[in-house]
Amino acid sequence: MKRKIFTTAMAMALMLWGIVGTASGADNPNPPSSPVKLIFIHHSTGGHWLADDNAYTYGELGAALKNNNYYVSATNYCWGPDQIGSQTNIPNWPQWFTGSNYNTIMSRVYSETGQNFTNCEGESFGSWPRLSP
Repeated sequence: MKRKIFTTAMAMALMLWGIVGTASGADNPNPPSSPVKLIFIHHSTGGHWLADDNAYTYGELGAALKNNNYYVSATNYCWGPDQIGSQTNIPNWPQWFTGSNYNTIMSRVYSETGQNFTNCEGESFGSWPRLSP
């Protein structure tokens, strides 16, 4: 199970690195000069990475992103139309980005401003500090 999570996390990180590198034309380690909205689409691992403190392992990524001019929001289990937030594995990505309901889903993604750090059962992954909206 740990290997599957690690493999999925690595694949996502490599794809994000490729997208950012391609979009900007070159790597740029400097924070953006004005705030940038960033949405994490994740299951629990993303929540733990973002969180400052919780009962599990936490990564304080949300604070690091805030300190680098990112306004970070997130999805979570049960989030969105038809609870699409419960479907974030790589095979589910076509549902999000090209499926028959993608316009509705992506509209919700682009308008999301919440942290959504509580899952369907009411368990919290922990919050993180953010820039002012």
